[in-house]
Amino acid sequence: MASAFGFEVSLGGQGVIFGLSGKARDDRRQTVGPWEIELRKDSDHIAVRGATSNLQERLDHIIESAYDAAQDVLDIVAVEDRDALVVIESHDNVVWRTGPHGLKLQSTSSIDFGRMTTLTPTVRDAAGNVHPDPPYTPPQHHYAYRYFRFSQVAQNVFDGYRNMFLALESLLDYVEPKRSGDGETEWLERALKTAQSCGLDLSTFTRSGSTNSVNDFLNSHYSAIRCAAFHSKSSTGDVLLPGRLADEGTVLQQLLAVQELVESLLISKFSTRLASSGSTFFGFRQSISQLAPIAVLFLSVGDCPTLEQVIAEEKDLPEGTGSLVSFAGARGTAPDEWLLVSEIKPAELSFSKIRSLRLVANPNDHLFLRMTADKMNRTLIPTDLDVNDISKLVIRVRCVLRNLQGPKRRFSH
Repeated sequence: MASAFGFEVSLGGQGVIFGLSGKARDDRRQTVGPWEIELRKDSDHIAVRGATSNLQERLDHIIESAYDAAQDVLDIVAVEDRDALVVIESHDNVVWRTGPHGLKLQSTSSIDFGRMTTLTPTVRDAAGNVHPDPPYTPPQHHYAYRYFRFSQVAQNVFDGYRNMFLALESLLDYVEPKRSGDGETEWLERALKTAQSCGLDLSTFTRSGSTNSVNDFLNSHYSAIRCAAFHSKSSTGDVLLPGRLADEGTVLQQLLAVQELVESLLISKFSTRLASSGSTFFGFRQSISQLAPIAVLFLSVGDCPTLEQVIAEEKDLPEGTGSLVSFAGARGTAPDEWLLVSEIKPAELSFSKIRSLRLVANPNDHLFLRMTADKMNRTLIPTDLDVNDISKLVIRVRCVLRNLQGPKRRFSH
């Protein structure tokens, strides 16, 4: 019988399996709408199953619906059993659906590619003499730095956003202190106008054709995002909810926009030095797309060998095979993620259990291609699949750029 991470993959239906932040303490089955959700004692995954209802529905829509149902059950478990668990890396999952041609299973995993580049500019005078850098003077400390730091270490995007907005409020209060008797929006409007007059760029929040970017910020961001993320009165219908994929994506984009304002104010008011990005999204895309034609996905019943082990023809390697991959472009609208995809017919495999994956690509002389290929070769991707009864297996690897010198974009939940 087909399974993933110890959970049965139901023939005749559809479902999704997500990873959790820890192991469940007890078994639990619960129905939420059309879904049955299952937790198993000592398992760090959660299964969501249901009947196949629409063969035309996109798999990402099935994932989003199943994710919402899983969140409802995890909420109840946290309260009733005092067992607080969260879904981690929600875009890494296993999803399946039964159709007229049998059972299709899609497994998605990820590899993070960190980039950090240190550039030291050299300044020379007209005669060619090197000017030494002036001694570093630490900036004046301000509480905004504290909120900024806690935003960057947050594991939840809502926590990251809230602390970043508090950093913005703290800086605006430095620019234009709040007066006794000021209403919140009254003060914020005045502070934004003062900061704008000193060079703060609010164009990201300006509506097309508008000439009042401060008013646009108050309407499109403060009311629609900040208040919806800070408040929980659902009777108003204007709540952004943690654990809802669409809301998490919205909050992430707004977090990045607010962070631009914070960093601009830190530079202008405190002469703060900020590290710049180590690699562009376009450059990373080029690396992944150029490696795809020469990359192979290893699958194994044990730990996949490295490319070096295969080239050396080492003995006693676990049973496995290699499958070609194709470049499938970006994952949705994410600017920092690119997909490599392999389609496999399980009936042609000599084994049914898959315990690990590894992307490999031949070494080359191009610096960034070599760095990217080396990271692929070194990364063992654990999994736990039994592809018995699976008609079509699709394995996707998310290649995710994490610029260590750029704004944080990764939140585990």
